[in-house]
Amino acid sequence: MCIRDRAMRRAEDMGLTEKTAILPGIIIPRSAGMLKYMNNNVPGIEVPDEMIQRMKDAADPKAEGIKITLELVDAVKNLSGVKGVHLQAIEAEGLLPDVIKAAGLLPRPKTD
Repeated sequence: MCIRDRAMRRAEDMGLTEKTAILPGIIIPRSAGMLKYMNNNVPGIEVPDEMIQRMKDAADPKAEGIKITLELVDAVKNLSGVKGVHLQAIEAEGLLPDVIKAAGLLPRPKTD
């Protein structure tokens, strides 16, 4: 079970999915090296070897990073308690408009 699934299961067990808005953080990967660095040096981040290999093998790492990001958004957006995502474009801020549009995150939902 990946860290995301463990965290969501724990949040659900604690009743947090009904009491608070959960905003998973998703970093837009730019390279295999970036993913390796995060996996080895950032506490709480687990990057699957398959994802690192995908970026390493990609003819167009930028496009592959966007594809991975969209897959991650799709994997979390309908989970219980998730009310949005926190997209993080480290030194890749120019990618955000395309990712937001492709992920179907606009228009923003109305809140009460």
